[in-house]
Amino acid sequence: MVKSHVITITEIDDEEFALEEFEKQLSNVELLKNTIGIVSAHPDFIDSQIYAAIAKTTKFPLVGMTTFSQTANGKTGMFLLTILILTSDTCGFACGYSAAITDDTDISELMRECYADLKSKLSGEPKFAFLYTPFPEEQMFSVACRSLRALSTENNTLPIFGSMSCCELDKINESEVLLGANSSTEHFALALVSGDISPEFYVGSITNDAAVISTVGIVTAARENFVLEINGIKTKQLFEQMEYFICKNIQDTALSSILIAETKDENGRVITSRAQGILSISDEYAILEDYIEPGTVLTLAALTKEAVIATTGNAVAWIKENGRGKTALIYSCLSRWIAAADENAKEFAMISEGLADINHLASYSGGELCPASLKGEKILNAKHSSSVIACVF
Repeated sequence: MVKSHVITITEIDDEEFALEEFEKQLSNVELLKNTIGIVSAHPDFIDSQIYAAIAKTTKFPLVGMTTFSQTANGKTGMFLLTILILTSDTCGFACGYSAAITDDTDISELMRECYADLKSKLSGEPKFAFLYTPFPEEQMFSVACRSLRALSTENNTLPIFGSMSCCELDKINESEVLLGANSSTEHFALALVSGDISPEFYVGSITNDAAVISTVGIVTAARENFVLEINGIKTKQLFEQMEYFICKNIQDTALSSILIAETKDENGRVITSRAQGILSISDEYAILEDYIEPGTVLTLAALTKEAVIATTGNAVAWIKENGRGKTALIYSCLSRWIAAADENAKEFAMISEGLADINHLASYSGGELCPASLKGEKILNAKHSSSVIACVF
């Protein structure tokens, strides 16, 4: 069993005041045998060294990421540093950074080494993992998606939850992954949990009425995150036939359209359903944000203000039903904040008000990492786009 506590720091300039704020809140926390802290911090806390100062005084490990806005137990805003403390007598925690990621890095090898090292520090088998990856645009696919797949390869029964790091859109390449007092754009951070923990997950992306074209078609040729053919027709040609223009700019694309990708079993039942962002379309292929397999059924949808508000309401309702007496960790895609336009404060207001009696931390995300489904004993972990994801435990 895991107990949780939330510490939120608002002092962003004065180290002494920030440490006093932290110590005062921590003094009310009863730490059990093993403890870890999940962190969301505005980048200014990194630049001012406030985060590092607090992390150096903390007697338990910290892991997480930067974000530009968050809400936690009634406190909502941009300039916040929040630590969701997880403490337990029956769970073990181990966390660490990967080796540095370079242009020619084998992500699978980095994950293999990191996972083996952290697993060796636990007294039991890993039951759950938190994963945080950087968001440099040129490596958007390779770091988040490859590390997620590599970890699933190491242990295909391990549910993985986490996020790509985030900050303001014009500084997205500067968003960082946090571990202890360190921050980095060149490492992923992994935390493994063993013992008595049974997390449950929620994913929400769009509502049914947000579908633009209910069935674009079936992917008939693909390689990694490249869609080569749909219905036996070159991808660009098919979109042109539909007279649908997709901008090559990632920021504009995130606002205009997403693909809902569904995989089905031999009986036609949906195994996984996840939102996929379209990065670009060339003459030869469309590039999506995650792996895509032949046989995947695609639906074209619009990310609208109404869809954001509706799916947030659905997420809050699910958490209230399943998370009573538990803890909720939530990540919502940056594109949802943008799509909500003049009502972009509403999502976190709904979460804060709706979950007033549940310990929670919700942050904006550069990309959402969460199980898409369970197939037998195998967990199908995935990167989601334009989605809100939640984990209760």
